[in-house]
Amino acid sequence: MALTRITTNQIDFSNGVRSNPDTTSVAEATLKVGLCGPNNPSWLGNPAAGDFVAFYVLATSEESRPLVWGINPVVNVETGQPAAAWGIEVDINIGTADTVDPHTGQHAIGIECVSGAQFAPSAAFSSYSTTLANRWKHGIWLDSIGGQTGSALIKSYVNCSPEYGIDFSNSLITKQAVRIGATPAYITAGVAVKQRTAGETGIFLQRSTDVSASGNIIEYVNAANNTVITSLDVFGQFSTAGYVNAKSFFSGKGTTAVSAGIQTALFPLDEEGTYLVTVYVQGAGTNNSSVTMAINDGTTLFLAPIKSGANTVLGVSGTSITDTQAGTTTVTWTYVKIA
Repeated sequence: MALTRITTNQIDFSNGVRSNPDTTSVAEATLKVGLCGPNNPSWLGNPAAGDFVAFYVLATSEESRPLVWGINPVVNVETGQPAAAWGIEVDINIGTADTVDPHTGQHAIGIECVSGAQFAPSAAFSSYSTTLANRWKHGIWLDSIGGQTGSALIKSYVNCSPEYGIDFSNSLITKQAVRIGATPAYITAGVAVKQRTAGETGIFLQRSTDVSASGNIIEYVNAANNTVITSLDVFGQFSTAGYVNAKSFFSGKGTTAVSAGIQTALFPLDEEGTYLVTVYVQGAGTNNSSVTMAINDGTTLFLAPIKSGANTVLGVSGTSITDTQAGTTTVTWTYVKIA
C-alpha cells in the first residue's frame, strides 16, 4: 500500500492518554510500526509486558537482505543554509531524585543498545562517512557530565571482557593517541600527560598485591618483541640494556676499536663530578684491564688509578678518557658517575 505525502501536523498523537491503568502487565504504545516478510506476520511483535512506549518499531527480515534498519533518520541541510542539526535528540527529564548507575536499579538512560538472540552483533555504536572529505570532526562529544560521586566520562561494567580496552591500532593518529591535560599541540606521542596542578601526581601506578608480588609495572621492549630493553619491576628495581643518564647520576657502556700503540679517545666526561671508569678486553686477563677514578673539576679532567693493566694504559685528552693498547683490539668500557 502506498502512503500519500503527510504534511505538518496531519498526524498528531500529542494528546495521547494511556488506556490501561495496569502498568505492570500490559504493554502500551502510542504508535507501533512493524515490518516483516510475508511468511511470518506474527513477527511484527509488541513491547514487553509492562513497557510504556511512545513510539515502538520492530523490523524482522526473513530474507537475505544486504541492509536492514529499524529506524533510519536522514537530515539534509541545504547548501548555503547553515543550521544546528540533529539526527536524533534524546531528552530525559527526571523530576524526583538522582538515578542510579545503569542496570543497578531504577536507572535513566539516554540511548541503550541491547544485544539479543544467540549470536554477537558487531558494535553498539559505529560511525561512517561516504568520503574522506565529509568525515565527522569528533567521534564522541561529551559535555555536562559529572557532579555525582563516582561519575565517569566512560565506564565499563561487570560483563565487559574485551581483549583490548581501547584499540587505536588501525587509526592514523597525527598528534597524540591519548591526551590528558592541555599538552603542547606540537608534541607527537602515544600518550601525552600534563600534570593537572602543582603537587598532584601526573601518572600513578600501583601493583596488584603486596603478598608474593611479581612482574614489571613498566616494560619497554624492542620492535620484534623478543628483548626487554628497560623495565621497572614491582619492587622498584630498574633494569636497562642501555645506560642511565640523570643530572646527578648516570652511566654509560660501549666498545671501541683501538689500534696498537695509538692513544684512542673512548668517551667524554664533560660534566663536573666524580666517575668510576673500567676498560678491558673481553677474555684477555688482568694485563688487559684497568680501573680508575676520573674527576672533572669543572675545568680539568684527571685520573686517580685504582688498578692498571700493563697492556691497557688509560689517559686523558681534553675531557675524554683515552686508551693505549699494546696490540690492536676492541675494548669494552663502562663508567658510572658517583658524585
